[in-house]
Amino acid sequence: MVTKMGKRLFKVRLFGFKKQDVIKYLDEITDDFTAKLNTAQSKTELVEKELAKSKQYTDELFAEIEKLKKEKQEAVLKVSEAERDARLIIEDAKEIAAEEKTRIETEIAAKRKELYQLKRRAVSFKKQVIASAKRFSSDITEDI
Repeated sequence: MVTKMGKRLFKVRLFGFKKQDVIKYLDEITDDFTAKLNTAQSKTELVEKELAKSKQYTDELFAEIEKLKKEKQEAVLKVSEAERDARLIIEDAKEIAAEEKTRIETEIAAKRKELYQLKRRAVSFKKQVIASAKRFSSDITEDI
């Protein structure tokens, strides 16, 4: 007599199944299970390695993000410092320019005054020359 269990057929004897068939079946099942277990363990190891690589990559990305945030903060500080320095330079330049303008305007006023005095002296000198020329001319005409 033969009994079917799953995909296997077992011969039945007076006191149960044939021992060699059962042992052979159990060996096949054990070998099959061991092979599947080994395959699953290999896949698990691969997945764990990939997970470790992914975690390392993620950690590197987070470190890079933190580095970039720090660089951004430093850049913002440097830009604001540069803007402040630029404003101070512009204010100083405006003050210097205003002082220079005042000095130049004062100098121009002094030179105008000096020029006005020179013109007056030139006019006075011209009048003296004309008067001297008239006297000289009248002295010459009298002598003739």
